Amino acid sequence: MATILTFLKQTPPTQLLELFTWSGWPKDQVSAIGEMSDVAARFRALQQLLQDGTSLCTDKLGAASDQIEQLRDEQGQRALFSVARANGIDLDEFEDPRACAIHLLVRNQEAFDRALASHYADRLSHGRMWSCFALRGDATVAFNPSDDAKRSFATALIGDLGKDQQSGRCQVDWFVRLIEDADGAAPARVVQATLYQEARPQVEPEFGEDGEIASRMRRPVHEGAVMFDEVKGQIDIVARGGKATRQKIAEAFVRLFLSGADNPRPIEMRLLDLSSLSSPCTFAIRAEDDVIAVEVERLRLASPDGDGFMVTVEAKNGAGDEDAIQERARRNFGPRGPLGKPGWTVVAASLRVRFAPEAESTRSKSIRVELTLPNRTNLRDQTERHRLIADVLLEHWGLYLAHP
Repeated sequence: MATILTFLKQTPPTQLLELFTWSGWPKDQVSAIGEMSDVAARFRALQQLLQDGTSLCTDKLGAASDQIEQLRDEQGQRALFSVARANGIDLDEFEDPRACAIHLLVRNQEAFDRALASHYADRLSHGRMWSCFALRGDATVAFNPSDDAKRSFATALIGDLGKDQQSGRCQVDWFVRLIEDADGAAPARVVQATLYQEARPQVEPEFGEDGEIASRMRRPVHEGAVMFDEVKGQIDIVARGGKATRQKIAEAFVRLFLSGADNPRPIEMRLLDLSSLSSPCTFAIRAEDDVIAVEVERLRLASPDGDGFMVTVEAKNGAGDEDAIQERARRNFGPRGPLGKPGWTVVAASLRVRFAPEAESTRSKSIRVELTLPNRTNLRDQTERHRLIADVLLEHWGLYLAHP
């Protein structure tokens, strides 16, 4: 209940009342509360509605509030707007992220569910369940769906994703997203196929209608996604099963929907090179990157013996020391410390990148970029604008290995 109450306090009143009506409370009761001018009295009335409501209403509101919170950050809002835009629903009038999510939910629940699926796929992109493929050649290839092709694709997925499952049931939900680029260009059209694959059955305890605990057999669903950007000719796949499985999914997608295209070519993640961070370095900043400052906040070094021994050096924020972290480490450890002794290798680093204020804002924004050898970063957790800029800057600063 504490989480729900916090949600009630932080959600704009107009959209909150819409959510109560959508959840099943009588419209006349909700409207009467909306006419209250006293904020405290209105909040108490909503609390009373929750206490007096049926379990169906309260459960529906609670589940919806959890989903709305998932879409509240910048990455979630990007997914939300991309689906709403493709469905002709304008969310630009709303400043509050919860208001945006509720507006879409109560008007088009299918689109809202697809925004959740988009957010899930975006969050796992560039992670262990993700692979990216490019079409060979420079020609733009159009997506040509047909009902027969979609059925054949679902059948192929059963073979590729369901090898170790006792059931081969699989469903695919097709929809379009319109994703705004970081430079403000026209939205890119991305076709997404959300994959729902039945997993192995599980037995879990739950409360029955009589209040007693009973075991219930359930068949959970593993979710995945295929995202095709027509302009870039790029296919992003989020799915379990490893690289070989995702390669087969990409090949099936190209064979069935992209007539005339060759087999897709895997795009490997760039390998990092953090060796330059062992010494004080100057991060070249260009005006077009909208970056104000860059600071190394933490370094992790591995001993040359290969025995797994590591040392972490971290600069405490607000310590009043303007020297770089490498200089401060040498001042404390001397020239024979990990950063000065031969053989010690930087295997992880944390950078703080501060961006100039965006349009119509006076506040700058900082993001933390986490880098770990050989190729792990947290760029997938950033907004599209910051992710693209940071990716370019890592190349510009020499933190990627050179292309072979």
